[in-house]
Amino acid sequence: AGPAAAELPGLPPGALQFQRLLRARRQWDEVGAAYGRSADEIGDAEWEGTRAFIRSFYKVGEDMEFLAGGMKGETKTKAVQLSRDFRRFVRSLDKPLIDKDLDGFRKGHAQAKSMVEGFFALLEEASDIPEEI
Repeated sequence: AGPAAAELPGLPPGALQFQRLLRARRQWDEVGAAYGRSADEIGDAEWEGTRAFIRSFYKVGEDMEFLAGGMKGETKTKAVQLSRDFRRFVRSLDKPLIDKDLDGFRKGHAQAKSMVEGFFALLEEASDIPEEI
């Protein structure tokens, strides 16, 4: 199941995208853990399954851009650009998966994870909720 699966019914716009982003981050961590093994321990079906997952993971960039729409100024500009860069980058992850390039995928995984974490940092920067809460 991809990031859009098992959504809570009735969430308002913004909350729905945020929920999907949180779920995708958790699932991406799980993908990274699965590729912590040696290449000979990863079967063809797993490589193909991960290719299918990144197709849904790509859509997280759309959720990021939606959430960026509620930001202001330079933070909004950075968030919109990051969401677009994220989609472009995630699309490129198909190549190491097709080639079964474990090192290439691990590097790409780490970079995509960093991009998601960077987006969360921008969300925090844009938030008007005090840190004490």
